[in-house]
Amino acid sequence: MRRTSVWLCAAFAAILTGLSLAAGSAPPVPAARTPIKHVVIIEEENHSFDNLLGKFCYQVSEGNIFRPGKDSRCSGAHRGLLPDGSRPPLAQTPDTGLSINHGVKAQITEIDGGKMDGWARAPGCSSGTHPAYACMTAFGPIDGTCGTDGTQTCIPNLVHYATDFTVADHSFEFVRASSWAGHMILASATLDGFQGDNPTLPTSGGAGGWGCDSGQLAPWWNGTKQIHVPSCVPDTTGDMGSHWTGYSGAHAPYVPTMFDTFDLASVSWKIYGGAGGPGSDSGYIWTICPTYFECLGSSQDNHLVPADQLVTDAQAGQLPKVSFVSPITANSTHEPASVSVGDNWLGTVIGGLMNSSAWASTAIFLTWDDCGCFYDHVNPLAYNPHYGPRLPMVIISPYAKQGYTDPMPTSVMGVLGFIEQTFKLPPLNPCAGSQVTTCMDDANSYDFSNAFDYSQTPLPGIPSVRTAIPRRERAWLRAHPGAGNEPT
Repeated sequence: MRRTSVWLCAAFAAILTGLSLAAGSAPPVPAARTPIKHVVIIEEENHSFDNLLGKFCYQVSEGNIFRPGKDSRCSGAHRGLLPDGSRPPLAQTPDTGLSINHGVKAQITEIDGGKMDGWARAPGCSSGTHPAYACMTAFGPIDGTCGTDGTQTCIPNLVHYATDFTVADHSFEFVRASSWAGHMILASATLDGFQGDNPTLPTSGGAGGWGCDSGQLAPWWNGTKQIHVPSCVPDTTGDMGSHWTGYSGAHAPYVPTMFDTFDLASVSWKIYGGAGGPGSDSGYIWTICPTYFECLGSSQDNHLVPADQLVTDAQAGQLPKVSFVSPITANSTHEPASVSVGDNWLGTVIGGLMNSSAWASTAIFLTWDDCGCFYDHVNPLAYNPHYGPRLPMVIISPYAKQGYTDPMPTSVMGVLGFIEQTFKLPPLNPCAGSQVTTCMDDANSYDFSNAFDYSQTPLPGIPSVRTAIPRRERAWLRAHPGAGNEPT
């Protein structure tokens, strides 16, 4: 269907790729003018590219799904790979009930040095699971196990966004890591020595979550070996908050954050995070700010608000320039909770943005924090030895190329690069001075600039879909309150 114009672009240009600000280098060339005034990053939980979009890409290649505009093919698998070389079809992923280990060791096992055949050796994924090799399953874009009759796709909104806008099919985990690290890098472009697994080993009296007020410890590299230290990045004075008063052991050092950059440049920002604070099913563990005491212990903490406020702000004309969005647990697509409930939430949030005045100048990056760890067939080590498995990435904007696939290898660091180019901000560039030649951060990651065409007729929004949750699933969710709150 031909698109109609929403508004005419004031200036047309391509966004420059990320530029390093290494010491002594020339300042970056100013970014070209852009109609984008708002960047929204929506980060959902725990699915690989092939798990959510592999069968979509296969159906596009088979001609069963037509993508208007460029109708680009993307790289997706509809079969898995076992250690013996056999390739079983990827069965339908159940909408609820799965729980698969996706820690750093599991991901290393699954990638298997680039062979991408180790999933059957990972905890929770074997011939004895139900379904067999549960992590080697995928959601169907046309049919599935959802809807009132249990035959409809569980991800209709995601399929519509991937059909009508841009899919980035080579966006990888920044490093092999679990959920906490997958969110924290959006603030600092570095794990600051943390080793990728989620905080554990709680001490008493924490407020909940995984950050400075949680009282939890996380694996960290001290230069010689891995030890456990507070899951907290201190502020410039070394303060980690009241819970760690009197603590004298090793800890991660202070690092600057995007939040500091935004404040210095007067770029408005908010974290639309879960329920906006601690609590059961609140999503507080993913809300980024508590990991950095520079944020949690200062007025920056006021920028953390409930996720539900995003649409309210957008429709009131108060959407900030940069928005980080993460849901409450029930809406997170975090197995074993319902993926279709999460897809309904995406339809509400993205549909609300599309029906606001902000839509005409907004770029939405919809992605997931880690692989889950569901099967994916593309070898990340071919692009960077530190990358983890591919993640879904869909770019939704009036200026996203319609029906296009962006094949450039990158990670979520590319989103930070896009933000910096759009608002003329210096990169954090934690790789500056690093002796590791493969170090990638916001200064040297591909920034999705090929995904946009500012000269095209702006694309309108599309209607959202709401999937009915089958009775059997509603009963399962009632019997498993807090599903999705498991520690990964």
